[in-house]
Amino acid sequence: MYSFYALFYEIFALSALDKCPYINNFHNAWLELDFLHIQLEYCTGGCLYQLFLRSLFSSQNSYPFTTIVLIRLIRHVSLALEWMHTRNMCHLDVKPHNILIQGNVNDLLTADFVLGDLGNARKLSCKMNEIQLGDGSYLAPELLKSDTGKRLDLGKVDIFGLGATVKKIILKLIIFF
Repeated sequence: MYSFYALFYEIFALSALDKCPYINNFHNAWLELDFLHIQLEYCTGGCLYQLFLRSLFSSQNSYPFTTIVLIRLIRHVSLALEWMHTRNMCHLDVKPHNILIQGNVNDLLTADFVLGDLGNARKLSCKMNEIQLGDGSYLAPELLKSDTGKRLDLGKVDIFGLGATVKKIILKLIIFF
């Protein structure tokens, strides 16, 4: 369970990174009855993981993740990560569940892939004991076995998560949680 203080990391990250077209837009945040509400842009296509599962179990033979679509996905998420990294922030939880689709899922060549869920976002310079680990299936190995006081290149951790995501889509690997 997240502490109340940890929830503000996401609000800070969203408000600091709001101008990137490939990061989910932040609109508002408020407290109501001891609950923190965060209002974000609605991404019409859902998340990448949902589309991936639907396409695997669909009766249609067309798999939507063509080479061109994957290049578009890599480009959009890479631009979002570059935006974050040049602002001294890292995502730390890049995976299909946190990549949203803005646009028509039936035409992925015109849709935008948007990075969402910045709940684990931290400064690039933070130490291991200051971060919340994301999903182990998409985490860089050095994060899983690192000394808690050691500093790592957290930008590389984000790139590893993108690479693991693309690999699983190419190989059609299903990870259930």
